[in-house]
Amino acid sequence: GIVEHKGEEIVGMHPPLIDRPTFDRVQEVLSEKCVTVRHVDKPFYTYRKLLRCKCGRCYSPYMQKGNVYYYSKCKDNCPNATKSLSENEIIGEIQNVIDTIHFTDEELTDIEGGRKSGLRKAASMRDEALADIERKRKNVLENIDYLKEEKVTILREGVMTPTELNTEREKYKKQLREIDEELKAYMATEEEMLDFVLTFSELIKEASTLYKDTTAQEKQHLTTLVFSELTIFNGNLLYKPSEDFAPILNRPRDSNGGAEGIRTLDPRVANAVL
Repeated sequence: GIVEHKGEEIVGMHPPLIDRPTFDRVQEVLSEKCVTVRHVDKPFYTYRKLLRCKCGRCYSPYMQKGNVYYYSKCKDNCPNATKSLSENEIIGEIQNVIDTIHFTDEELTDIEGGRKSGLRKAASMRDEALADIERKRKNVLENIDYLKEEKVTILREGVMTPTELNTEREKYKKQLREIDEELKAYMATEEEMLDFVLTFSELIKEASTLYKDTTAQEKQHLTTLVFSELTIFNGNLLYKPSEDFAPILNRPRDSNGGAEGIRTLDPRVANAVL
């Protein structure tokens, strides 16, 4: 309420709401309680907030002699021996995981060999999913029809207000659109599904090399696409794959490679991916 000009109050404006000492004290308290907005001016680092130790603490980035490192101030009882590691070490660990995404030549041979049985199982799974989606679609359509046919009764008896009725109708229309989009995802033939899996495997073979050469922002984007969690413990990268990559990264493997040290020659591997 006080307007000042060169240290003097301007008379005739709004009456002061609080006296000057009180005003100054309020400003002081507000300053003490002010919480800074999260570091929007901090330099960009690829794995900031993406890496954690098993104890739950994040690895924080820092620069040393022109190189990027990450350090974790672990909890007192944390047995993790790797408190600090370079960004290049992290990139190498992630490359090793990406190398296991594509199928080996042996796996591809077995997938091709089990093509017919794999396609039959994929078709069966798809048909079951389609039947379930169709049931959901039918229920939504029945609800939309009910609101349309009983509109007058619903409003007259006060079951819903006009606004509530419109909101309910829009909710079901949105559900119907989502279901129709879901149906489109199941329209591919069994052969198209298998071709996608095989083509994807071929394209991903060079992914680790490409990953190394991408920009820091692209690395971060790809990392969040493939992984939902990344943990460093005693120099090893432990990970939880994202929902999209879980079927292929969690497939069984034998001693020829992979995050879990086993790689399968079982043609049934294809079924989970399909």
